Amino acid sequence: MKFIVTAVLSVLGVSSIFAQGNGATEREWKDKLQDNYDLYVRNVKFQKAHQPWIDVHFGLNNWLNEDFSLADGAEEAELLRSWAWKFGMGGKYRVENTPVVLQYGLQFSVHRLGLADDNALEKYSDEIRIEPVDLDMIRSRFVVSYMNVPLMVHLDFSDYGIDNGFTVGVGAEVGMRINSYQRLTYNDGFGDETTLTQKGEFYFQRWRYGLALQIGYGKYKLSAGYDLNPVFHSGPNAQMAYVLLGIVL
Repeated sequence: MKFIVTAVLSVLGVSSIFAQGNGATEREWKDKLQDNYDLYVRNVKFQKAHQPWIDVHFGLNNWLNEDFSLADGAEEAELLRSWAWKFGMGGKYRVENTPVVLQYGLQFSVHRLGLADDNALEKYSDEIRIEPVDLDMIRSRFVVSYMNVPLMVHLDFSDYGIDNGFTVGVGAEVGMRINSYQRLTYNDGFGDETTLTQKGEFYFQRWRYGLALQIGYGKYKLSAGYDLNPVFHSGPNAQMAYVLLGIVL
């Protein structure tokens, strides 16, 4: 399409110049062609556009105290064993003649925290606690999954369409917990590695809500998020946070 429009503009430019007489120089012809092309770019750069999106993100996940420091003590989550990934789809809409792009859709996310030492989730009648357990622990981690609705506003400076140039966006996410479990891997005392999976609610919040930030160029994105409510409704008072690398398909 771009080639066809450029060709038409070229013909119009040449015709206009030659209509003025044979005295037109090559420089004047090139200037006229450039003016016509610039006018075309200005008219379509912030075009009204709507397109679907599908993205996949993967990266580091952890949780933070109220002062934004990493949780420590028994609640410490080991950095390289704590990760998250997201898969989502939806639509993006460019507000006419502006760089503003609205994003909406549905995402599925999995958040894992790898606990340090022999610590694990211990459920009591009124709360969840993280404390050492009497096992020869090899690995301890818990996983919680959500179905999320992202609502974001982007400044998209693509020359054509959406997600073809530099973008930066802010917004919010609201999610509902759909699965949660704890998995303990320990030495059974006979030289064998045993894995125990415990499924349950574990006092995880049913709903989550938080802030989202994204920056990228073209299809490649760096996303960050921070939950405004704690991971547990009765337990450690820490919020989930993540930084993910991703691609928009």
